[in-house]
Amino acid sequence: MLEALVLTWMVYRHGRYNLRLGYVCQYFTMEYRGPVTNLMHELSEQIDVLNYSSREKHLQYYGGGLHDEKNQKPKKGLTLRRYDVNYRLSGLIFPKNLNQLLQSDAPDIIQCEEYYQPATHIAAEYAKKHRLPFIINHRASDDRTRTLRERIFFTLANPLSKSIVKQADAIITLTEVGKETFLKTYPFAENKIHVIPNSINPKMHLGADGLQFKKTYNLSPDAPLIVNVARLHPQKRIDLLVEAFSKIKKEVGDAILCIVGPSFEAEQKKIDALIQKLKVEDIIFTGPIPNENVKNAYAAADVCALTSEYEPFGYSLLEGMIQSKPQITFDIGAMKDIVGGGGYNVPFPDTFEFAKKTVELLKDDKLRKKMGEAARKQVDNKFNITENSKKIINLYNELV
Repeated sequence: MLEALVLTWMVYRHGRYNLRLGYVCQYFTMEYRGPVTNLMHELSEQIDVLNYSSREKHLQYYGGGLHDEKNQKPKKGLTLRRYDVNYRLSGLIFPKNLNQLLQSDAPDIIQCEEYYQPATHIAAEYAKKHRLPFIINHRASDDRTRTLRERIFFTLANPLSKSIVKQADAIITLTEVGKETFLKTYPFAENKIHVIPNSINPKMHLGADGLQFKKTYNLSPDAPLIVNVARLHPQKRIDLLVEAFSKIKKEVGDAILCIVGPSFEAEQKKIDALIQKLKVEDIIFTGPIPNENVKNAYAAADVCALTSEYEPFGYSLLEGMIQSKPQITFDIGAMKDIVGGGGYNVPFPDTFEFAKKTVELLKDDKLRKKMGEAARKQVDNKFNITENSKKIINLYNELV
């Protein structure tokens, strides 16, 4: 205990820890304030963060292309370093100059996204050579064997990555479910796993204006509103949400479903055809909207719905819960642990039960308010970014 206190005193200077974190991932942007971006922003308040990511933009979120700058310093304590891409294979990016960037910056500790990424293997070799602490983030909450492609990929990747997992000084999983699935593949890693979830900054969601959102999209101010924030992608199973909504409309005739997020042409055509087939009305697609306006969508909602078939975590749940909105999801991955008493989790893919529980919330003001308050309490108790970033900083200090 005394040694830990002395170490903390030694590394803490003028409100900041004297640490340089090298955080390696495939994609990163300050424009998309998701869980990793928010974490980098929070950590950089206390330590120097060097984020290493591909110069290529994420295809699904930004349509591809390149970041204009190879090096950026968007705020004090945070530096973005873009590595060039040598080649890509089956969704994997093989960095060209990551090792050179690490050599030039000399971080004190290395943390990487996922054990199987080529960038992680390069960073692990650098950490090993320079005897630096090495941390892996594991973001999945299932064993990722849904498709033949996944089964083939992880049958090859898991044995090839075994040495990387053994080398790691610590492994961070987002949920207990994620920890359990990881241990199925690497049971020897149990003693170095730390469960630290994605977290949210309440300050970023202050001043949300639900009425403004409804005005922007010409939504009736009094109509019951179901909001889904997700990209239009097969993973998100918007088809099941549309099916459930067609049942909801029979019970709550003035209900509106608003789907917020970018779309992909093939999936949009599929959903449009389903809407026509079911002859369901009052479904609004906003397309992508600015990050600062997404909070308005949640504020406008009576109920937030997520119909994903699988989710590593489900960060949009936290964004709705911080606005005291009840959630309804399928019981997949760690949804039940995240939502807690702040909503319902129904069996996948039961659209009848999904519709039933949604109608129950829409028709019962007291229940909706009670579950919304429970949702906010759940976020404050388990998913506060300030508290959870302290856990990560403490882990760094234990390892350096």
